[in-house]
Amino acid sequence: MDKGTKLKQEDYQFFQRNGYLSLGRILTDEELDFIFISMIRIALRNKIFGLIALITKQLITMFWSARPSSIA
Repeated sequence: MDKGTKLKQEDYQFFQRNGYLSLGRILTDEELDFIFISMIRIALRNKIFGLIALITKQLITMFWSARPSSIA
């Protein structure tokens, strides 16, 4: 659909019935690849940081459990 094109009546009715309007493809393959790879990198980075935080928490818990006298 061109930017200057008005909605056709059947498109408008479809939108009203279904809650969305199909615009066709709006991103290129390169843009989709970039977004996909970026999302994977973010997920992996967050997973690594989460794993490091979990291990650190476990180590601190084990340390304080083994040495209760050092808490006071």
